[in-house]
Amino acid sequence: MADQSEPLLLSADDSDVDHKTRPEALTFDNIVEQSLSDFGFWQLFQVILVGVALFFDAQQIFITVYTDAYPTWHCLNHTICDHSTSDICRLPRLAWEWDGGSKDKTFISDFGLECSSSLLRGMPTSAFYIGGIVGGFVLALIPDDSLGRKKLVLFSTFAMSITSISVIFSTNVWIYTTLKFIIGFSRSQTWSYALVLISERVSTRWRPRATMIPFTFFVLGFMSLSGIAFLAQHSSWRFLIHTHSSRNILLRSSSTYSHSNHLGGFTCKETTKKLLMFSKACHPRTNPTWNH
Repeated sequence: MADQSEPLLLSADDSDVDHKTRPEALTFDNIVEQSLSDFGFWQLFQVILVGVALFFDAQQIFITVYTDAYPTWHCLNHTICDHSTSDICRLPRLAWEWDGGSKDKTFISDFGLECSSSLLRGMPTSAFYIGGIVGGFVLALIPDDSLGRKKLVLFSTFAMSITSISVIFSTNVWIYTTLKFIIGFSRSQTWSYALVLISERVSTRWRPRATMIPFTFFVLGFMSLSGIAFLAQHSSWRFLIHTHSSRNILLRSSSTYSHSNHLGGFTCKETTKKLLMFSKACHPRTNPTWNH
């Protein structure tokens, strides 16, 4: 016979108390979250290295402002040349000269495109952004389970860096345009892969702050490009790209290598969260929970 002092129905307050005192089920996600609760040195180190990679990514995007610009010129024969009114395409070549005396200041003067159509002169820049659009669709279709984000970051990083070095050896506008398309294609998903890898390394408490660090480096990269271009204003556009690409390939390689090796090792294909998702997909009945 039931105890007369024990109520048959619990009130709302009693149910809340019972719910609070009841131990919470310890799921696999909770274990991962607890293991990432602290923001340690190696997590900060990886976030900074990824931020350095995005530092050069910003320079890669905006470097066309200087390498693809229409260079300035001045008159040599003032009897037939007036800089304010004369059309450079209607003047004899001996009547004017590029400022600085170098014809390879930008790719327009280097390839002799000063009198070409604006469509042809803007083709390399357009190819870069078209490559980014195409790469955004194509690389997004690559299954994450077969390669993994770390390998995709590695592929994108080296493809963009090596292609940037190859731009220096361009001999005409068509080769230059093709290489710019490949660069845009390669870097299209770098942001997505990098931010996802960062977010999986830190807990939800530190995730907003950790993901803001790469954005800060991106802005600093854009700001520093103006200073680099100012120091190289009398140099060739190839020298500017070489200065950017040589540092780019070294630091991008180190950032990708470090991000792949620390906290899990390079042989670990993905994080524990990814492995759990893969396990659920292969074994839908398996959903491990641990109770206190």
